Amino acid sequence: MSTSYRDWMIIIFGLHLDSQRSWKKRDAFGHLELGPSGLLSQLEQYLGLSSPPAVKLHRLIHYRSILQRLDNGSRFYSRSMQVDDFGVASALLDMRDDLYLHGWDGSYRHRAVTKRLSDLAEIERALLEEEGFEPCNGERLMSVLEALKVLRTPITVLRLLEPLDHHPRRWQEVIRLLPFSYSNAFDRPLAREGSSLACLQKRLLTDSQSASDPKDIADASIRVLTADTALAAAYYATATLSASADDVLLVHDGKAGLLDDVLAAEHFPQQAFSHSSSSRPALQLLPLALRLTFRPLDISALLAFLTLPAGINPVHPVLRERIVSIVSRYPGIGGEAWVKTLNEFRNEGGEDADSSVKSFLEWVDGATQDRHDGMTSGQLIAVTCRVTNFFDEQVRSLSDDLLKEACSAGLEQASDFLSALKTIQQHGTCWLSIYQIEQLLSKTGEKSSRKSLYVRQAGSVPDASCPGGVCEPSSHVFWWWMAAPLIEQGGIWSSRERVFLEGEGIVFPSQEQKLLWQEEEWRRPVLAARHSLTLLLPPDETQRHPLWMKIASLFPSIPVMQIEHPQTTGIACTPIVQRPLAARKPFWSVPGIVLGKKQSFSPTSLEKLIADPCQWFLEYEAKLSPSKVLDVSDGPRLYGLLFHRMVQKLCPVLHGGSVTMSSIDAWFDECFAILVKQEGAVLLMEGRNADLEGLRLRIRHALHHLLPVLVRQGARSIVAEQRLDGRFAGGNLYGYIDILLHDDEARPSVIDMKWGGGTRRRQSLAAGTHLQLLVYAWLVYQKTGRWPALAYFIASRAELLADTAGFFVAGNAVRTENDESAALLWERVLASFTWRMEQIEAGRLAVSCDREAGYEDGSPPEALKPLFASAMYNPYRFLVGWGECL
Repeated sequence: MSTSYRDWMIIIFGLHLDSQRSWKKRDAFGHLELGPSGLLSQLEQYLGLSSPPAVKLHRLIHYRSILQRLDNGSRFYSRSMQVDDFGVASALLDMRDDLYLHGWDGSYRHRAVTKRLSDLAEIERALLEEEGFEPCNGERLMSVLEALKVLRTPITVLRLLEPLDHHPRRWQEVIRLLPFSYSNAFDRPLAREGSSLACLQKRLLTDSQSASDPKDIADASIRVLTADTALAAAYYATATLSASADDVLLVHDGKAGLLDDVLAAEHFPQQAFSHSSSSRPALQLLPLALRLTFRPLDISALLAFLTLPAGINPVHPVLRERIVSIVSRYPGIGGEAWVKTLNEFRNEGGEDADSSVKSFLEWVDGATQDRHDGMTSGQLIAVTCRVTNFFDEQVRSLSDDLLKEACSAGLEQASDFLSALKTIQQHGTCWLSIYQIEQLLSKTGEKSSRKSLYVRQAGSVPDASCPGGVCEPSSHVFWWWMAAPLIEQGGIWSSRERVFLEGEGIVFPSQEQKLLWQEEEWRRPVLAARHSLTLLLPPDETQRHPLWMKIASLFPSIPVMQIEHPQTTGIACTPIVQRPLAARKPFWSVPGIVLGKKQSFSPTSLEKLIADPCQWFLEYEAKLSPSKVLDVSDGPRLYGLLFHRMVQKLCPVLHGGSVTMSSIDAWFDECFAILVKQEGAVLLMEGRNADLEGLRLRIRHALHHLLPVLVRQGARSIVAEQRLDGRFAGGNLYGYIDILLHDDEARPSVIDMKWGGGTRRRQSLAAGTHLQLLVYAWLVYQKTGRWPALAYFIASRAELLADTAGFFVAGNAVRTENDESAALLWERVLASFTWRMEQIEAGRLAVSCDREAGYEDGSPPEALKPLFASAMYNPYRFLVGWGECL
């Protein structure tokens, strides 16, 4: 043995101590607290058996290749392998490793009693014939056992937290060759005699229940609390831990991340509970890049890719900012807005911009494989190499430590995935289905999902993520979020197989033993408390820990205090005086309003000024901008946009004569297919076929009804999305007319296209409040000297609603109540506008209410009656007050 070893070494060994930190800090050498993984690595180091750690994913891929090679269609796993080969390989590999840990050596002395056991032995023989398969913990323990027979270690004391017979057979064999001892540190009450805590510990140890006596819980040694929310509980726990004396042990079953966040927010030391996050942006680049290689295009993946943060996004930031709004509005690749944006960016930035566009298109415009066809390993490697190269360059060039750490995590994930793909290639797999890719990706980069900068800080208290991780007594024990844990499940082996395996020396604990041992572990935090025990329970609707059920049965009168009630918990709280929300008023008084000198109105802004001056002022004068949630256009909004785009494409070809009544269907099929791919690709995604076909039929039906109108009323000219500019009493006026038509007599007509809302549009025509159309009419009149006929076309119903009887083909005339002309209605608009401007200049802003806002203030009777705008369309509705107008 090397003389560099110390003369002594004390090790506390527990089956649940891996990744735990439940012991107090010590100023001592030669003293370790280890779990199975830690002790095994330590023994290998002492005995000269250390080797690079096994890569679980490589073991899985190797084992999967053996299973596939031996699969003759009649194996016990054959049918399952056809559904989920990686999942089956993972389950069987765990089964094989568990067999080794409990005493298997890879073969049987007797003939196997079931096909499953015989198949496992045959798989093992094939595995032993190959080289390079990394050993499991059971095999490593067998090597340690052989070395211990001839070598010694510096371990002088090995203290077991669990009895020897609780350990798997391979561990028992190794432990017997070491100077081990076992003494139960939690076999007697440790609390002060006569305290409530001591009484609880006695009853848990004896499992007895005496007559319920309120005096049993008469002091503060036990506190049981609950909260309506985990956040309130976290703030209470933070205050309690910060105010506690030394020697505190924190036990946490769930919601640990929230507790750590609150500790950090309150400027207390972080515990850095070990938890991973697959939502870290750097870990999303590889999955998104893979999703973007499949057809049909995954619009959600494209939008997520474009919105990745700067530093871990390979797209030029300016281009990304511009293109993301295009994708959100026109979900697809290659549409007119898409091409226009790319060209504008190229023209502004020169050669660098051109290379940025090329790089961008390589990332997002390479969908060549059908999703159901999967992808070859070579194609997967090409995509993964692109991600790896990007992160590698970022790690070398970035100066920001946080970004560099994030890119390092992404590089680690991509490198692991690339290594796994190459290993798969070496074992003869050249093609992977989409499910296999997702399975492989989910098992890749587990280490990289850890928050490496999320470190334990000085001043943190000992903690255990499971009750079995408690290894020594503490003065105060705080059990956070005592929710129900996972219960030990029954074994996978049948009774016949268990008898056979026991005859082979492979002994598994029974389900009864597992449950008994688990119950003993649950009691350990309670028995470890010397002075106080605090149990923080989740709300009643959440399933609570079985140990709490046991405690509640032993002490039926134990009080459970509600954290939200300060009088019961003694928490220092600042009372908040309840104040009512501001009530809604018909007017805001805003003296000294000065409007911009150059007013320019669109139909929308003009209607808001007349119908809801307060909303108009906040949006156009105060320049308030509501926050926007970036989302993919879908539903009626997308349907209306696609219908508008189809009409825009139809008008020029119809006027040019290349499309006629008889050829409209052929043109429609070709144009609609291209348009959906470029601007409505969300409808091509899986599960949307019914929506796509329904929309195809509705738009085709709507165009068939609109076409005769366009042909007759547009005999001289048909223009879609025509911008017209003009003036009126309030300043400049402009608008984009959906369809502007002139018939063979040069009579103008205007059609405003809407996807839905037919009932509301019919009512507005009848009431004479179709202000948007009236604005268009005034602009056309200024340009041509003639008032146009006006109509709404409701695409979802293929219905034309016109203000002029007999003018539009197949149109439904809706006359105003007094049969007023557009010219007269426009005069009413001007009167209403003047009246509203007088109010605004006087410092009074009317608030739209469920009744006719502001008319009780002496408005002219001939003014245009504004329509009440639904509150759901007003982003400022909560700024103007709550409830009914006073």
